[in-house]
Amino acid sequence: MKRLIIISLKSGTGSTTVTANLAQMLHQLGKNTLVVDCVASNVLKLHLGLPFKVDDGWVKRLLQASPWQEANFESPLGVDFIPFGQINNQEALAFRANKPDLFAHLFQELNRATSTSSQNDWQLIHLSIDDLTDPSVARFCDAADLILCVVSPEPSSYYVMQNTIKHHRFIQHHLERSKKLKFLINQFQAETQVGRDFLLVFKKELDTQLIPVVLHKDTALVESIANLTTVQHHAPHSQAAKDYQLLAFWCISHLAALGTDSGKES
Repeated sequence: MKRLIIISLKSGTGSTTVTANLAQMLHQLGKNTLVVDCVASNVLKLHLGLPFKVDDGWVKRLLQASPWQEANFESPLGVDFIPFGQINNQEALAFRANKPDLFAHLFQELNRATSTSSQNDWQLIHLSIDDLTDPSVARFCDAADLILCVVSPEPSSYYVMQNTIKHHRFIQHHLERSKKLKFLINQFQAETQVGRDFLLVFKKELDTQLIPVVLHKDTALVESIANLTTVQHHAPHSQAAKDYQLLAFWCISHLAALGTDSGKES
């Protein structure tokens, strides 16, 4: 089984969009894909066809002492996913108070599921970078096959990246000792000088730590979520759809080159 962690260094860089559309593309390539949203904004479900009014999710289930697995949904295009859940103020307080235990329980069950998994099974876990300070979250991510860190080629994202590399222990550890963490450029605008300049800066400074696939800013992505679907379904011939196909191919080939595609099961 392959496990991917998707995070972003700052809000607005598109880790939710990346998670949903990468999962859909992997599914189209024949992978059995499970997506788990661990971010409280609970937006990922919209990309996969679940209306906003449906408030079910793994956090809501655990807070109600019911099986979180029952919050498993399947998108109209066949991707299995588990949303975070829409929680009220009282539930939000309970989540913050019990977050380490809730994460530990979820990750224990996800790890247990790997004992019966196949090499064709993929887990995509959408996480907030703030939660990487939790020991159980960090250990879970340490055991992943690949950690995708989404950034945008613009000044504020560059500043946050520089600051994170200097001060975030988890990021430092995986940049210095592990080949698992890779940066992914999203929302690239080739028509702007700033976009082109910062793309070159990211390429120069990150070198091999930067994935050689660039995701372009594309209005088709906004239209897709407005229609509760992914770009592969809404605009299959768009630039974004082509980008995600390249990203999925890269993930598969990269893990194969590391030996995880043929020999490792988590």
